[in-house]
Amino acid sequence: MKETGEDTTELIQEHENQQWDEIVEPDFLVTKKEYVVCVDTLGQDREISEEDRQYLIDLVLWFKSEWENNERQFLSHDIDLQLQYFEKHNVQEMIQHFLEEEEEAFNHEPSHEEDDQDHSEERLNYEKEVVKQQLLTNKEALIHLTNYRVVKFLGVIQTALYLIGYSKEQVNIPETNLLNWKHCK
Repeated sequence: MKETGEDTTELIQEHENQQWDEIVEPDFLVTKKEYVVCVDTLGQDREISEEDRQYLIDLVLWFKSEWENNERQFLSHDIDLQLQYFEKHNVQEMIQHFLEEEEEAFNHEPSHEEDDQDHSEERLNYEKEVVKQQLLTNKEALIHLTNYRVVKFLGVIQTALYLIGYSKEQVNIPETNLLNWKHCK
């Protein structure tokens, strides 16, 4: 914009006055699991009484309820961990710092008109190294993720692990491209 001599104040005002759509995070991926409970009299060769059937149904329903309560408690624990982490590390200030650094780097960038293939590749390698250094500097944030039971955006974690030097074999489920979260923890 500056290279063409246009007045940028109009563009800046238009950008500031623009109504942005709210970004909605996707829900957690959930896999519905169904189980079958089988009952056997263990060689007694008799029919299971209605009273015993009802007892078993009640037992299965109780187990289901307890399982769901446990899962809710694990999720609640993860949320509490995240809130504690935000309070301890002042995440909003960290994000603001990253945004300021990015804006400063953008403002000091040379003109892109004379970019050629070699310069673009050099720039990409430089940016990759900067991201790697930021990840290594904030390695505690990655390590903190191992305390979580429910994790969203595994692809981002997988990419971060690649950038800081882990190999595909160390990070993924064997013979797939899927992150092996249990192994990474």
